[in-house]
Amino acid sequence: MAASVRIPFFSSALLQLPFLRAVYGPEREIIVITARKESLKPEHFAATGTTDLSRLHVYGMREACGEWGRMAHNFDAELDLALLERQFVEIVENAVRRHPAAVAVLYECTDMPPFSEPVRKATGLPVFDFVTMTNYVYETICKS
Repeated sequence: MAASVRIPFFSSALLQLPFLRAVYGPEREIIVITARKESLKPEHFAATGTTDLSRLHVYGMREACGEWGRMAHNFDAELDLALLERQFVEIVENAVRRHPAAVAVLYECTDMPPFSEPVRKATGLPVFDFVTMTNYVYETICKS
């Protein structure tokens, strides 16, 4: 897609992985949070230039989080946002405990940025998401 337009095109927060590996070093561990783990395939990573999937730890919210899973099955469901936030933070904290060498968290899903700040506060790790990527592009292209 990017080759067919004359403007910046970015469709996935995974595009930040090569950047993260460049600034933290390729040997560092990164936790990737996605909506559904089994839906995130190696070709999604390869499309961003990420072919080495070692030291990437992928967690799916749909499989691990009751409230997120409920939302995935019923888009009209009324959600308990406070519960969803607690579950989200708990899942990422557990991932960090399992991978204490991780230096960053990357949210693949565009629904996740509202939980970036609570996860930053809880884990002390930087969280990269679609908003951080959009802000980077905006700051470099659109600001005068």
